[in-house]
Amino acid sequence: MIRLRATGKKALHLRYLVEDFFGEVMMSDGEADFSLEKDLFTDYRKDPPYQFSVSSDSYLVSIHKYFSEEKEDLGGWGIMHGVRPLKWIHMRREEGWTTRAIQQDLLENGRLREDKLDLLFEVEANQKTFFESDRDKLSLYISLPFCPTICHFCCFHSVPYTKRLSELYLSQLYEDLALLHEKIQENNKTVDIVYVGGGTPSSLRTEQLSALLEQIERYFPKDSLKEYTIEAGRIDSFTEEKAELIAQFATRVCINPQTFSEEVLQTVGRPSALEMKKWVHYFKEKGLLINADLIAGLPGESLQQFLHSLERLIELEPENITIHQLSKKKGSKLMEDLQDNPSAGEMTTRAYQRLKDANFHPYYLYRQKKMVDRGENIGYAKKGTECLYNIRMMEDQHEVVAAGSNSVLKKIRGGKLTRLTNYRDVRVFLLNPERYGEHLQAFFADNDARDEGE
Repeated sequence: MIRLRATGKKALHLRYLVEDFFGEVMMSDGEADFSLEKDLFTDYRKDPPYQFSVSSDSYLVSIHKYFSEEKEDLGGWGIMHGVRPLKWIHMRREEGWTTRAIQQDLLENGRLREDKLDLLFEVEANQKTFFESDRDKLSLYISLPFCPTICHFCCFHSVPYTKRLSELYLSQLYEDLALLHEKIQENNKTVDIVYVGGGTPSSLRTEQLSALLEQIERYFPKDSLKEYTIEAGRIDSFTEEKAELIAQFATRVCINPQTFSEEVLQTVGRPSALEMKKWVHYFKEKGLLINADLIAGLPGESLQQFLHSLERLIELEPENITIHQLSKKKGSKLMEDLQDNPSAGEMTTRAYQRLKDANFHPYYLYRQKKMVDRGENIGYAKKGTECLYNIRMMEDQHEVVAAGSNSVLKKIRGGKLTRLTNYRDVRVFLLNPERYGEHLQAFFADNDARDEGE
């Protein structure tokens, strides 16, 4: 365990950097292995302690260079600890930088490893058309925070399904959707993408799911949309009746085995994936596109088990496959005793190679804190089947309206992004219904500025 002494905002960013090189870090007010104080970095492991000055705007670059003389950082992402590393490229494109200049900047000032550099530019090229188009359209996210049970790796503000709480929630959600639709009409805006997520929306009872989808259809008809996705990740939540409803209303469905190892699934509190083939075939026959996820680095899963799961998933021919690297998320059941999986990095590397061979290409990417091998999450698609919502949500160049707990409206004015976050906790959300109206008022204020391209 490395001890770090630092204060202020720099302490957080420096901690992330030290973790990338040395693993777990403990902040200390006393004795330390490293310290950053008044722009002076000290390595107390040396005898005598080694010190050098750093500047406020480039201290991470200087310290990364120093650590790199001893070892490589674990993930290869240099000082880029944000969720959306592609923003580094997008911002410089808007400022008129050449591709070569951006590449040099990423290598020298981002301290990016060359394979990660190549990956970012590949993803940028594959999403370019969708990233640049339809900036005047809105995407709608609808949150259903209920699950049959809570998986051990999950930190979302989801709750186990109960009929009473779900009925209260849906009643409020219907009011919010009606108000949202009214505001959209008043402001002459258009929703062209709907994403129903959670949680597990398919954990609702059949009659509840039917009523919800009818309500969405009333305000945002399927025929008017470019894309309509419903998350139904938990296979144990499916019935023939629910599947028929999803097939009737959606154009795309998410079914997420996470792994095909039954032993690992039991370890992480996830249901069996044995019926995955049945449901993928069902939705394909109905004409829906399929999104499916695997997680690299699950506890107890070997590299060979992961690669076996990947082959099984490729054989099912979903249009989209996202490879997540497990993140030790605060609030998850696995957080306290989860150890890094040393195979996680190789899992994601091998998945990239195999999926490219199977004619999938990477089209969106994001990172999270505490990933077990400091890696990344990558979404792959067959050409022409990219999930537009994923690109818009990740790249923050399209406005997003949202309804339900733990959802975020994203407002863009004058190039500035403002997030309006609905209450995360379901019960707090229900106790404060006026909050949503305030968010809609704020979102649509100065709407003309966006239309005029301020």
